[in-house]
Amino acid sequence: MLLTPEVFHFYLWGGIILVGGLGVVFSRRVIYSAFSLILSLFGVSALYVLLTAPFLAAVQVLLYIGGIAVLILFAVIVAQQKGGGILYNTQPHSPWALLVVLVLMISMGRILTSIQWPVASVEGRTMYNLQISQIIPQARGEEMLTPQTNTYVIGLSLSRTYVMIFELMSVILLVAMIGAIIYVRKEEGESGSD
Repeated sequence: MLLTPEVFHFYLWGGIILVGGLGVVFSRRVIYSAFSLILSLFGVSALYVLLTAPFLAAVQVLLYIGGIAVLILFAVIVAQQKGGGILYNTQPHSPWALLVVLVLMISMGRILTSIQWPVASVEGRTMYNLQISQIIPQARGEEMLTPQTNTYVIGLSLSRTYVMIFELMSVILLVAMIGAIIYVRKEEGESGSD
């Protein structure tokens, strides 16, 4: 296999994701696990850049690293201050679990390397242009305008094709948030009555 810059960067960032994932699992200190999670999520955003999806890479950095991972770090720091010491992961790692993970990784690797992946072009058009032509119908034979970025395609799919799913997800998240608030208030009321 020829080592092109794309292949090199794929293996580089894939290795960084793997090291970050292993750091999450095997770190004894919870704060180190959180930092390893940030490293792994950053590697995923770099893979999005390699896949020419800069919008998804930016969302990955802003939402998962900037939001969720920082929230996890904040929770760990607050828990350490309330508990008065450093949080440790005291659960022993089972060698059987490691064996199962290794068998799954090897079998998935064999499957992925045996697949003949299709070339991303159809009759001279790239898959990107093909997806745009499926989303935006040509009106009365007029020439279709091709957008310059995939952000346009994502915006169109969210506002036309997947609008119902997008709205249902927001309602479900709102219900979950309200349920969490009610649950915390009940816990506070029960502890205050003791």
